[in-house]
Amino acid sequence: MSYRAGGHLSVLPRNPHDEIVRLALELGIEEERLHARLEATMVEGEDQYPAELGFKPTTLYDALQWHLNITVRPASLPRILGMVRDAGGMTAEEHQELMQQDSEMVAEQFWWLSSLLRAFPRAKGKITLGALFGALPLQFPRLYSIASSNVVSPSVVELCVGLVCVGSSRGLASGYLHSLQVGSPVWVSALASSFDLPKSLEAPMIMVGAGTGVAPFAGFVRERIHHAQKGAAGQCGKAQLFAGHRCSAETLHASLFKEALEVSALTTYDVSLSREPDVEKRLVTDGLRQSAQEVWELIQRPDCHYYVCGDRRMADDAHQALILAIARGGNMSRARAVAFMDGMRASGRYHLDVWGVMKQGGKRRSLQNWSKPYLSLMQDTIEDDELWTPQLVARA
Repeated sequence: MSYRAGGHLSVLPRNPHDEIVRLALELGIEEERLHARLEATMVEGEDQYPAELGFKPTTLYDALQWHLNITVRPASLPRILGMVRDAGGMTAEEHQELMQQDSEMVAEQFWWLSSLLRAFPRAKGKITLGALFGALPLQFPRLYSIASSNVVSPSVVELCVGLVCVGSSRGLASGYLHSLQVGSPVWVSALASSFDLPKSLEAPMIMVGAGTGVAPFAGFVRERIHHAQKGAAGQCGKAQLFAGHRCSAETLHASLFKEALEVSALTTYDVSLSREPDVEKRLVTDGLRQSAQEVWELIQRPDCHYYVCGDRRMADDAHQALILAIARGGNMSRARAVAFMDGMRASGRYHLDVWGVMKQGGKRRSLQNWSKPYLSLMQDTIEDDELWTPQLVARA
């Protein structure tokens, strides 16, 4: 598998064994039946037809482990609640009450399907596999920004993964990655992104990232350090990095970025801390605004590249801060500053890697390398909500 700095690593998460066993218990499925092979048929009167599961034939356990998302998410909540209601697990009034609540809050309350079924035990043993497979969404790979460089470590890929925690529950993908032991196999694939280093080492760069959003810049900086140590230090263009973290204890790759300053692979390393005790709150966008003149001096160059990596809100705030920096530094109106940025986009010098916006599951994409057998389930998206539900039969 090959990759490039700034690219994405696609990781297929695995549902934890304990949750699969708990779900089987709440469904009234014997544990030995989990390892029976699945066979799908569509029943129409007395006729039976082969049906597609949406993935290759496998055992029920493998389907629950790799192919289906057994968490409760806002998007799948209506189908899941409808499944439980139809099985007699809840009354119409209880169903309506849950449907009227904020879907994010309901999803966080239960998190796992097993927890929701435990709250409505009347459905135990009454939910068919066909109904279950019709309600649960297919599992899809998660994309993580690569924090290493293929030039420096072609056989090693590094990630920055923040562990998502809601109460005592962990996020599916982040919890899976944090539970891995050395030597554990992982289904992955390397994907290209819009984040590429400029073709010329001399081209200036402005990088803005918050939290794990500094990951691709760690890869960029590692590659620039490599070139600097090979005698190209004088050829490295100016590079500004504006990083935002909650507190100093959560600052990522600080030693790497400081090393980059020493060898001229970075010219600016501006760190903002939003929740550091006894320190005034400062956001990464504050650093961008306070360095408006320095930012303008670089960004006005026709070969300068601008990068933002983080969540959508931070990216929006950084966008506004950059407009302000351009307007102030270039002594121009806001409209002209926006037009300037539009010109950067048109020339391929404005790069975004924003969570919740780019490359979400379900989009058609060519997937390669080791993960192809499992990631192929991502190729076809079911868009019709009014689909027939096959009768699924598990046979040993």
